[in-house]
Amino acid sequence: MVKMSTVWDRTTEFVGSHAGAIAPIAILAILLPTAASGTLDAWRLTLDPASQMAVSIAGLVLTVVTLWGTTAITALAVEPMGAASAAAVANRRLLPVIAVTIVLLLGVLVLLLPMLGIILAAGIDVAALANAQTGAMPDLSAGTALGVLIYGLVALVVIIWLLARLVVVTPVVVAERRGLGAIARAWRLTRGHALRIIGVILLYGLIAAIATLAAQAAFGTILGLTLGVPGNFGIDDVMTALLVGVVTTIISVLQTGFVAKLYLALAPQRDLVNDFA
Repeated sequence: MVKMSTVWDRTTEFVGSHAGAIAPIAILAILLPTAASGTLDAWRLTLDPASQMAVSIAGLVLTVVTLWGTTAITALAVEPMGAASAAAVANRRLLPVIAVTIVLLLGVLVLLLPMLGIILAAGIDVAALANAQTGAMPDLSAGTALGVLIYGLVALVVIIWLLARLVVVTPVVVAERRGLGAIARAWRLTRGHALRIIGVILLYGLIAAIATLAAQAAFGTILGLTLGVPGNFGIDDVMTALLVGVVTTIISVLQTGFVAKLYLALAPQRDLVNDFA
């Protein structure tokens, strides 16, 4: 039986012993893109719609860079190597990782479509919902609101369960040279372990959310009061994004390392494919 505490110990050992190889990847491919994305999000609020679209495309590119970084760290955690070798593995496996990620996101979208159906069936103006942040929030009947709430809660439970069953999909793509077949492989590997993995996901998610929100609130408030100009984009937004990026990067490295070590604990050694030459 796989013990999550043992996987965590292996994760911290990996991060400590391979910090020299992890650091350049984490800084260049996670910290800087995350900080840039946060800066762009703050800047976008001051732009016209066309410029906002360009900023959104830039944010998508930064997301791909971050995905490359987590793929490289996954390679490091699966098979100890240097940063250059991990980068080479990430270059080879990035497209399959992106493909699998897109398929899984589409699956989540399909799962959430009935919520849209409930809203449309009630005659709610979806465009008005999209503009809810401007104060144009449409009225929802009690039945519609209850239906959306119940389905949303059920969908959330299903998504968490699916996340637990597919949590090792990226290490499978990286270590076993699989494409979409990694989804079925991850499903098989996590059979019988879902409840323990869900417990880790919930605990980790809570800690990550608290740390990120606390950092954003603390840094944003202090820097806003000392460096910012109310209502304007400025250096305080850049510094806040950078400092929050540091917290996010630490969380991301630990998460990626843990998932890779969990994969190694679940996968028989004979199933590994040498993709690290």
